[in-house]
Amino acid sequence: LFNMEQDIKGVLDMNMYLRGTAEVPVLEGGFNVDNAEFNGYKITEMGGTINYADNKLEMDAGVVPQDSGLLELTGYIPFNMRLDSMTVVPPTGTDSVNLKVVADKLPLKIISAFFPMDVAEGYVQSDIVVDGTINNPNPVGELHIVDGKVNIKKYGIDYRSVLATIHFEKETVTVDTILVESQDGTMFAEGTIGFNSQFYKGDIESSEIQVKFENFHPFNHRYYNMELTGDMALHGKKDSVYFDGDVNILESLIYLPAVMNLIGSGEPPEIPVPALISEMERTNVIPDSVIFQFRSDVAEEKEVKFNYFQNIQGKVKVFIPRNSWIKNEQMRFEIAGDMEMIKHRDYMELFGTVDVIRGQYEIFGKTFVVDDGTITFQGGKEFNPRLNLVANYNVRNQDRSDNELTLNVTGDLKEPKINFMMAGETLNEGDALSYILFGTNMDALGSGQEAAIATSAGSIATGAAASVLSSELTKLLGKTFNVDYIEMRAGSSFENATFVVGKYLTNKLFMSYERRFGDFKDEKIAEYEVKLEYELFSFLFLQLAGSPINNG
Repeated sequence: LFNMEQDIKGVLDMNMYLRGTAEVPVLEGGFNVDNAEFNGYKITEMGGTINYADNKLEMDAGVVPQDSGLLELTGYIPFNMRLDSMTVVPPTGTDSVNLKVVADKLPLKIISAFFPMDVAEGYVQSDIVVDGTINNPNPVGELHIVDGKVNIKKYGIDYRSVLATIHFEKETVTVDTILVESQDGTMFAEGTIGFNSQFYKGDIESSEIQVKFENFHPFNHRYYNMELTGDMALHGKKDSVYFDGDVNILESLIYLPAVMNLIGSGEPPEIPVPALISEMERTNVIPDSVIFQFRSDVAEEKEVKFNYFQNIQGKVKVFIPRNSWIKNEQMRFEIAGDMEMIKHRDYMELFGTVDVIRGQYEIFGKTFVVDDGTITFQGGKEFNPRLNLVANYNVRNQDRSDNELTLNVTGDLKEPKINFMMAGETLNEGDALSYILFGTNMDALGSGQEAAIATSAGSIATGAAASVLSSELTKLLGKTFNVDYIEMRAGSSFENATFVVGKYLTNKLFMSYERRFGDFKDEKIAEYEVKLEYELFSFLFLQLAGSPINNG
C-alpha cells in the first residue's frame, strides 16, 4: 500500500451488521486476523469488536504476540458518519474521548518486526488512560521497561540492561528512571517535563532532565566506538531551552570510511504517496465505489507544532584524553585535547585545540610518520579549523644515505598550505613527489643520463615494491592484531625493514616495541627498542626507553 518493503501476512475475517437509518446508522461487528505475521514476527492472536452508535466509534481490540504478553485497546472516540450524504463530520475540540491502553508484559522483541535488531529482550508494562475531550484528553498512567536488552551489531549497540519508568499526568511527564548498561558502564537519566497545557501539544512550560554517564559505551563497534564519563543537563522554560555539562571521552576509535558509509546508508528514505491514493487521484472517481467526503464547513483546529527543541541553546565541555583514534585506509591518528561545543539557536560553534599525539599517513604507498600536530577550532558559523601538522618520511638514497622529508600542513581546513622540506631547505612539489616515488630529486630523473637511470631502474622498482608491500603489511597486521599502533617499514630494498607495534596498557600508559631486521651497519642503531610512555599531566609525559645500546 505504501510502496515500502514490508512483509505482512495474515487472513482477515470480518463481520458487520448495519441497522438504523441513513441519518442515524448503527454499526456492530468484529474482526479477527489469523496467521498474522509482520516481517517474520508472528502474532498469535489479533482481533476485537467495533461498534458505532450515537456519534461514537467504540472498540475493544487485543494483540497477543508470539512470545508472550498482551496489548489491549478499549474505549471510544468521536465519529460522526452520515450515510444519507455519504459524509464524515470531523470531531470538534469539545467532543469527548475515552481510551485505555494496557500493555501486559508486551515483549520488546515485537519492535524487531519494524526495526531490525539482533537481540531484543525484556518487556513493556503500561497502563495509560485518556479520559477527556479532544482538546483536553487528560492522559494519566505510567510506562515501564523491564529486563530490557538490546543488541544491534550494525551500529555497535550492545546494551546489556535497559530499565525505564515514566509517569504521565495531565500537564507533566516525569522520567523517574532511565538506566542503560553497556559492557562495563552505565547511563542514568531522570527529571520532569512540565507543560503549559496537555503534553501531546508540545507546549512545554519547563523542563529539567539530568543525564549521567559512567564508563558508558553508546556504541562499541570494530570500526567506531566511544566510552563516556560525565554529566549533562537539559533545562528549560517557555520558549527557551539550554543544556550544559562536562563529558570525558575516555577512549574512542573512529574509522572514517565505515562511519561515512553508515551515515550515507542510514538516511531514512522518503515515504512516497501511497499507491492506492495515487491511483485514486489519477482516476478521480471510480463508478462502482462508495466515497465518503469530510465536511469542510467545520472550523479547522489550530495546527499543533512541537518546536520547543528547535531553539535549544547551551554548551558542553568535551575532554578527549589520549587513546582516542581517527582512522581510514590512508591514515591513523591518535588525538587528545579539550573542546567546548556551543549551540546557538541557528548554528553550532566549536572551540579548543586537539593535539595529534602520534600517527601515520600514507602517500603513494609511502608512510609519513606524524610526530606533532594541532587542530584548532576557533568558532564561527562555518566549520573551518586551523591546521598545524608535521609528518616525516625517511628517504634512503641509492648511496644508502638517509634523508628526512618533512611535510608541514598549515592554514585552515578549506585552504590548507602544504610545504615540503629536506635538510632545512624547502622543496617544490615536483622534487617532493620525486623523492616520495623514486628516492631522488627531479634533476636526477631528468638529467639525461639514461644509462644511469636504466642501471638504477631495478633498485627504484625494488624500492617502490618494498614500500607498497610494507604499506599493505601494515594494513593486514593492523586488522589482525588487537593493538593501537602498528607499522611495517621497508627501506629502498628488502634487505632491511623495521616493525613497530604499540598498545595502551591503560589510558595513560603506552608501550611500544620496535624491531629492526636486516643489515644495519650504523652502530648507533639498536636491533630493537622498547619504550614506555606515561602521562603525568596533559602537558608532561615520562618516557622510558630500553635497548641493547641505550637505556634511560
